[in-house]
Amino acid sequence: MLTFSRGDVISPEALEAAYSSRSIRSQLTSTHLTCIVIPSRFVATERSARSSLMPRAVHMEMGLQFVRKILMTIDAFRGLTDEQLNQIITSARRVTFAKGEAIISEGNKSAAEMYIVTHGTAYASRKRTHLDNDDRGGKGEARPSQQGPSVEDLRGTSSLGEEPTLTTPSDAVPIGAFDVGDHFGAASIVAHENGSSITHTISVSAPLATVKCLVLSRAAFGRLLPHVEHKLRGEIDHRKWLVRHRNRVTLSELYKGQLIGTGTYGRVRLATHKETGEAYAVKIVDKAKIMTAKEQVTNARNERALLASCNHPFLLKLVAAYQSNLAIFFIIELVIGGELFTLLDQKGSFDMSMARFYAANVNAALGYFRELGVVYRDLKPENVLLQRDGYAKVIDFGFAKSVADGQRTFTFCGTPEYMAPEIVEFIGYDHSIDMWALGIFIYDMMNGATPFQSRDGDLNVVFDNILNHKRQPGGVLRFPWVWRFFNADAESVIRTLLHSTPESRPSPRQLWQHPFFAMDADAVLALERKEVQPPFVPTLSSATDTSRFDDIDDDSDNESELEDDVPDPSQARRGSSIKAAITGQFPGFLLITDKWRRREDEDEAASFSKLAA
Repeated sequence: MLTFSRGDVISPEALEAAYSSRSIRSQLTSTHLTCIVIPSRFVATERSARSSLMPRAVHMEMGLQFVRKILMTIDAFRGLTDEQLNQIITSARRVTFAKGEAIISEGNKSAAEMYIVTHGTAYASRKRTHLDNDDRGGKGEARPSQQGPSVEDLRGTSSLGEEPTLTTPSDAVPIGAFDVGDHFGAASIVAHENGSSITHTISVSAPLATVKCLVLSRAAFGRLLPHVEHKLRGEIDHRKWLVRHRNRVTLSELYKGQLIGTGTYGRVRLATHKETGEAYAVKIVDKAKIMTAKEQVTNARNERALLASCNHPFLLKLVAAYQSNLAIFFIIELVIGGELFTLLDQKGSFDMSMARFYAANVNAALGYFRELGVVYRDLKPENVLLQRDGYAKVIDFGFAKSVADGQRTFTFCGTPEYMAPEIVEFIGYDHSIDMWALGIFIYDMMNGATPFQSRDGDLNVVFDNILNHKRQPGGVLRFPWVWRFFNADAESVIRTLLHSTPESRPSPRQLWQHPFFAMDADAVLALERKEVQPPFVPTLSSATDTSRFDDIDDDSDNESELEDDVPDPSQARRGSSIKAAITGQFPGFLLITDKWRRREDEDEAASFSKLAA
């Protein structure tokens, strides 16, 4: 427990770290302490001395910092500057709801507003209908993702150790809780113009303790409304997608299809749902291969976590993650337009306009990663797929890693020709290596080759070329002479991104201002809304047309054991075997319960059943 006494002096960094902890924050706000600012230090004082010692401006700034941190946890506000966030905060209403007070009531009408919880916990419920059973679950076992929280899930704990129970009216069904940083009402901001009222479909209240909310109308966003509205709409669509897909599809519900990709540790197959016909991709990773290297197990867990959290038009989405004794399975959305590498190989190189479009797609994705504090570490044309509409999606998050601002990581990984000097030198690196890789990516697209490659594939030559570029900037970086007349902006942006000093490379947000892109916030928004005409749209006959992928020899007989193995759940629970212990290495991957079959195999099994009958 962290305590401060009158007269204690702590650094701003220490107070910032303490206040960012929810458990410590609750202790700080419940004690009779406050803080006054003296140059380069904080002094703890009694609350009674607050009015005479702490300027009002200091109170306001501390409050703004706290609310800004809350807003930055919401997708719609990530990427905004402190000034923009302050404009939104100062235009919003701060409302306190007393214990037992209703925040919104089902069936009532009110203005379209978004509520962000800044203190306490609010609870949501809806009126009971004839479809709701008294036992809050009905018959049968529902999937966890389909169940709302029970009354027992919505209990709180007081500071005195008592456990107050959340009670709801007999005609109400509890459906969830909103903690600090959670929000509700965003759909009304997206769907209604200023001045119109909405009818609430749920009730939200403060039954256990006081709840404080930041309340935002459409007017509060000012000129930022189109950008925030776009992100809110994306978040709402993503939630609908999650309701429809996340953990709703099992391997046994899919037909095993064509092999469309292979890699060092696994393979990717097309799959179609037996009832809906919807197409997915399934990535199968061999546990035996990744268990030989501890970092690969960590990478697989990180990949699942990042796939599950991503919500961006140019990044892949996760449907579900499963495991057997021998393999892990990622069911992911199908991106059917093929690899950008294949298109580049067919054309030889792209003109500046075409390269700029795909680079903009990738920069937007890297910007989203940057907001999440993630270093991608594996950019290359093979990891960029084309969607049916011609836009790109960045895939394969196996090397992605969370790295806090100001921190470095030292893992040697990635594609050698795309590695930044600091990776090669083992001196530690941060998010700027992704911007270096983007420079290589643009060069690769426009030249049909990477700038530091070796003619005979010798990696030592590749690494020497990268380090020579650092020692003699531009010395080994060659551009076609015609670029100075026709592609000067491309040469400039590549040189900017391949700066030998990591701190001198632009961030994704800064890069939009470079003449190569020359994109303001509205132009970036139009790109993410997919309002820009792509330079190439793949011709596909159906949602399962795999003609844009290379033909791969499907040695399914050799892989049948890997893909069809089904674990014994009872062994996994008891931990009574080596295989069961292996399944424990992959938390978050659900155990499969039935074999994954091809359509013809299932038809054959059904025919045998009929003959036997």
